[in-house]
Amino acid sequence: MKRSKVGMAVEILIESFALVFLQYLLCSMCLSFKSSIVSILAMGTYVYLSTKYLETVKEIVNRKILCYCLLVLCFAIEIVLAAFLGYIKMEVVHLLF
Repeated sequence: MKRSKVGMAVEILIESFALVFLQYLLCSMCLSFKSSIVSILAMGTYVYLSTKYLETVKEIVNRKILCYCLLVLCFAIEIVLAAFLGYIKMEVVHLLF
């Protein structure tokens, strides 16, 4: 089924926003739990999200160079967010005792 250009642009915009938001949270998680195994899990999820984003955008656009340019743009936006907003400090809260 052929998609309209507006529909494709909206889908890419939503995917990009979700990627930037989730990667910002994962980056904050990595910085908060530097010396924990949770940091490794967060970094693995970070890489997984990036590859899924590339696959999704490649299905929509069919141009490799555009996919990678969009991914780099998302990384740049995330870096700017982290630079100006800082990172969200997270901690483990024990619920039982």
